[in-house]
Amino acid sequence: MIYAVKNVKIPKYLDLEWFSQQGFNFPNLLEAQGLSKLVQMKGTFYLKLVNVFYTCTHAYLEGNLFSTVNGVEMVIDVGVWKAVARQDMGGVRKFKEITDGYSKMKTYRGMLLDPARNLRNRLGVGGLTAKDRMLVYLITYILTLRSSNHAQITNNDMQIVYGLKFDIKMNWVLLIGDIRLKSCRLVDYEFLYVVFASRFIDYSMSMYLMR
Repeated sequence: MIYAVKNVKIPKYLDLEWFSQQGFNFPNLLEAQGLSKLVQMKGTFYLKLVNVFYTCTHAYLEGNLFSTVNGVEMVIDVGVWKAVARQDMGGVRKFKEITDGYSKMKTYRGMLLDPARNLRNRLGVGGLTAKDRMLVYLITYILTLRSSNHAQITNNDMQIVYGLKFDIKMNWVLLIGDIRLKSCRLVDYEFLYVVFASRFIDYSMSMYLMR
């Protein structure tokens, strides 16, 4: 099976209390989205077991991910999201739906140390304020988990920035679910969200043993 040789993305996490003490305001933005627990998630993770879980994924429906491991059916559904990451199904379901008042270039200029500077077609973190640069890295390293080009800002990244700053509730169950599905289906993607997947496996096994 081709996915059996894929790498697992080693996770990163944040200490939001420390960033708050340093004067960063994005911990409050994350709290409003219910993301505080997810971005601070750390601890033991199971590289081989997570690899098997993702490799054996056989269905995805409305944010629910289905996998069968050693005959045990595992489903990451809304109930699991609530139990493990304190997330529900409310909010914007696709990045492209964050449109109300959104302008990519206007949002980007508002993040620059010099909003009047000449801009190129490709937008990066160079020239951003320290707080906004950190916010972009939070998105690319932890929330959307790219393997490379973390300093390059995509339209999806900018829409997340806009949604966070203007308190637009986003459906992270579906948004992260779509990213996680890509990591299962595309050969050049690493398997993602390994700590969350490990906590989900812990939760699923405890429910299985209680039957």
